[in-house]
Amino acid sequence: MKKLILLLLFIPLISFGQNFDYDDLKEIDSVKKFKKFAFENEFIKVDEGPFRVYYAYEYNSDNELASIWAEFYKDGYFNFRIYRYRDGSTSDIFNRILEQVKSKCTFFDIIEDEGREYICYTCTGSAYPGKIGFARGDKSDFIETFPDYKFKP
Repeated sequence: MKKLILLLLFIPLISFGQNFDYDDLKEIDSVKKFKKFAFENEFIKVDEGPFRVYYAYEYNSDNELASIWAEFYKDGYFNFRIYRYRDGSTSDIFNRILEQVKSKCTFFDIIEDEGREYICYTCTGSAYPGKIGFARGDKSDFIETFPDYKFKP
């Protein structure tokens, strides 16, 4: 019984060991920095084309499943799709990054993109161009950077 309790205490640490945060994301402004970020955080390259690179964390190539999908467009913008936990709750990674951005950055606007509503922030000192936005979905949550022209009327 004692071993079972210890095992249950360590399962969350094993499952949710990803520890990147906003300080890592704010440095991404090139393919090279994105690939460095991906390597250091145990993402695996899934695809690369002339306009984007595509990486996955906890990737199962047989089923083409991952807990996080990360995409970098070669014009400097990126996005992360972070799947929710089995019980439907938001990932610790998403929550941590959102809280950091809310405390360090300034709310800018709300944007609709691909059927999702993103709450966007302006972050001084970030290397990426434009704004960073957060959207919640039923099975996954999204972090994406947007060019400034998307907000012009």
